[in-house]
Amino acid sequence: MKDRVAVAGLLVLGVLAVLGKSAVMLVSVVGMAVAYWGTRTVGLGRQLASVAAAAVGAALLAEGVHTVYHRLAPLTSGDDTGGFFVSATLVGLINAAAFAALMLLAEWVERQRAAAPRAGGPDPRG
Repeated sequence: MKDRVAVAGLLVLGVLAVLGKSAVMLVSVVGMAVAYWGTRTVGLGRQLASVAAAAVGAALLAEGVHTVYHRLAPLTSGDDTGGFFVSATLVGLINAAAFAALMLLAEWVERQRAAAPRAGGPDPRG
């Protein structure tokens, strides 16, 4: 179930990036997806830390590429001096926070289901 929730969350973030026309956000989501796939077998805490680091790192990398592009092609935007790195960091952190909240909720639901008494069995509460 956790993998399905993760994929659904990443797809929603990807769609929001496309609708918002944010290449930085989309690159951040792709970085998150790669980190999630690469850490499928580790614990949730380590997995979320890896995904968060990838989200911020990918967003900063995308903003770096964007800044270099505008430096090499000054006709496209004369005002872009690379001052958007704070925004890129925030995009990565917001993506990571949304994904972490979703994954923690999925983990909580999974634990609640596992702890629920089975129908027809003895009630563990007495």
